[in-house]
Amino acid sequence: MKKKKFDIFNYNTIVPIPTQFNKDFSINFNAIKKHIDLLKKKNVTLFYLGQSASELERLSLAERIELANFVTKIVRPSAKLILQPLGFTSIDDQILEARKLLKIGCDFMVVEPIHIKGKQYFYSNRFKNSEYSPDRHDHYYVEYMKTFSKKINIPILFHLKEFDFGKTLSIKALDKIFKIKNLVGLKEHNNSINIRKKHFLRYGLKRKKICYDGFSKEDFIITSKYGVKSRHSNFSWFDPEWDQLFMKLVKNKRYKLLKEMIKIESSIKSSIILSGYAGYKYLMKMAKLTRLQGYVKMPGCNLDNKQKKILSEAFEKFTKKKLSFIKTNNF
Repeated sequence: MKKKKFDIFNYNTIVPIPTQFNKDFSINFNAIKKHIDLLKKKNVTLFYLGQSASELERLSLAERIELANFVTKIVRPSAKLILQPLGFTSIDDQILEARKLLKIGCDFMVVEPIHIKGKQYFYSNRFKNSEYSPDRHDHYYVEYMKTFSKKINIPILFHLKEFDFGKTLSIKALDKIFKIKNLVGLKEHNNSINIRKKHFLRYGLKRKKICYDGFSKEDFIITSKYGVKSRHSNFSWFDPEWDQLFMKLVKNKRYKLLKEMIKIESSIKSSIILSGYAGYKYLMKMAKLTRLQGYVKMPGCNLDNKQKKILSEAFEKFTKKKLSFIKTNNF
């Protein structure tokens, strides 16, 4: 694996591909193609078909394979693509899906192992042996990734998900995982910024592994000093140029301007807290990158008129401040 292939992660934004749905929740492939084509024209070079943001977890295996086959033909070879085989029942099923994705074609795979049970109760009392313990469970995760990597020959990004806030896989286990030949990077999903800083310092700055997360821009300004050089962002669904400018300023350490950017998008942040992925999709419509209303398959998460109004006002407020910022700073 050539180092040059990994350079695409240096100060770049990984853009998840939103699965666009019609009102009856059938997939609108034409809208997806148009959106990807527009993003590529706006210099997006790294796409990700992911479990949550792309709503793969709400699709059948047949739908996931059909979607992967469709987007691969649009994204590659002019841009890079990360695919993700899902694991719900067994590693065998996840490897089977990964083989199908490998045959379709991609550049990297995100792999999240099927997790341990976690909290469990017997006679209304907690069964503590099912909850994470390094002594009991680290071997399972290490062997899982060894088995997967032997079966699937592609650069793998390990998706590290916390068991609880501040409770994550041990450093000892992670060290073993990142000694596996084709484990090239870390997709970090710990809410604790201190844990992220520790991991990025160890695996990004010191061991030169690919490291990225999808947390806030505020957090990224801090963690970028510890070895993380890329982030995945749904903001790029409707304004990829803004994310690209942010990464450029991070690279050049323009911290004053970065803080201004964060203030400018505060209205968007507040509206997304109230609307989630459906909100991001509706902002795509506001930015004229789709004609759809922002339907999501997550139960109870589609937008009402009040939310749409909040999003529309937030978008107008953001756009006005953004244009002023760009003009003032000659971007």
